[in-house]
Amino acid sequence: MCASPDKRQAARGRDIKDLITRSGDEVTSGVKLVTQTGEALERVKLQI
Repeated sequence: MCASPDKRQAARGRDIKDLITRSGDEVTSGVKLVTQTGEALERVKLQI
C-alpha cells in the first residue's frame, strides 16, 4: 500500500525542516570555530 500524497508531502516537509535545523546547527558550530581561531591567532600575535 502506498502512502497518500498528503502523507508523502508531510514527510518531505519534516525532512526539509530537519535539514534546515541541522544546517543551522552546523553554521553555529562553524561560527564558534572561527571565533576560537581568531582568538588563538590574536594570542599568537601578542606573543610576537
